[in-house]
Amino acid sequence: AAAGVAAGTAASTLLHLDTLEGLDRLAAEMVLSLRAFTAEFGPHIEPPMGSQLAVWLLRVRARAASGEMLETERGALASAGVELEDLSPAWLGNLEKYWSVKQHRGTLHAPAVITEWVRDQRRAAEFGQLTLAQIRRLRAAGMLGVPEHPQDFASRMLAEAEAAAEAAVEAARAEANAKAKAELHICDQFATVLAGESPVAVAAVAAVLAAAAVVQDEWELELVLVEAEAATARVAVAASAEGNKE
Repeated sequence: AAAGVAAGTAASTLLHLDTLEGLDRLAAEMVLSLRAFTAEFGPHIEPPMGSQLAVWLLRVRARAASGEMLETERGALASAGVELEDLSPAWLGNLEKYWSVKQHRGTLHAPAVITEWVRDQRRAAEFGQLTLAQIRRLRAAGMLGVPEHPQDFASRMLAEAEAAAEAAVEAARAEANAKAKAELHICDQFATVLAGESPVAVAAVAAVLAAAAVVQDEWELELVLVEAEAATARVAVAASAEGNKE
């Protein structure tokens, strides 16, 4: 019975190997081993550093990054579910240490170097400096504070920039409206004077409106209003003098 099971397993393995077109026998065997590993631990957990599968992945990814890999092989590996991004051994080593700590969090405390590495990864993720492959592996290892997609931070920053721009536009409009209201107030003050069509009155109003055109803040507006009152007084005196002449 045991011999029959073994024969069946071997036949099944050969069948799977035959379905991995475009790969040599070693690559096909490694792909099957990778599938078995990810089925047990999860799709984005990396094999233990130094294992045959991890060494094979490092070599394959290095070849893919160097451009030495044929497109047919690249396509076959990608179709088989192999992540070809060239993750550095140092980064993978820290990831493995972090995952080990998470797996034994009841009995182990994270070393200071891992704690610092975790902070660096979260900061890099916040600033959009991690790839999707890295983010998936950090999240699979149980790291919190890492966005699901690399563009999350960029999208949030863009939204904040757009909101700030809209606020600035609204502030500019409000300032412009305040200035327009100030000029309208001055015009209202002299509406009755303009109705008299006195040359002296028209000249006085024109001077005040010219001053109002450069109003920038409330302090300058107060100065203009003082000038307006003085101009009104001058217009009244001039109008009285003209009346006496008649």
